[in-house]
Amino acid sequence: MLAGEMRKYEYRDIGGRPCYIVDRSESRSGFGSEFHFISKDVFTGEKKEDLVSSRLLLSRLEVQWEQKRLLSISEGFLCSLVSDNKIIEDNVEVPNRILGKAIRRLWADGRRKITVRIAQSMGL
Repeated sequence: MLAGEMRKYEYRDIGGRPCYIVDRSESRSGFGSEFHFISKDVFTGEKKEDLVSSRLLLSRLEVQWEQKRLLSISEGFLCSLVSDNKIIEDNVEVPNRILGKAIRRLWADGRRKITVRIAQSMGL
């Protein structure tokens, strides 16, 4: 799809990372137009900016979301998760950022009904 057809809140690849567009603007010159995309990384929340020609072909990404329930967290900050169809995943790493710290704190406080939302895109 052409860059001009991309809309807010659609997913696209920026620098090899899946991102969703939070804002876009168009600048026109005598030679054509360019689009300035402001996006956020799906996994880290990091802000990314990109300036592309309106004639550039971009690919729209598919991001799959899945909710899983937390079963346990080990001392090495690996966790076990169970999906709705009762498939258990072991040795999933808990994130080190703010969200991971919040999950660890809830678990340490004795809260055992924690549901996490997992995003998957581009094989990441």
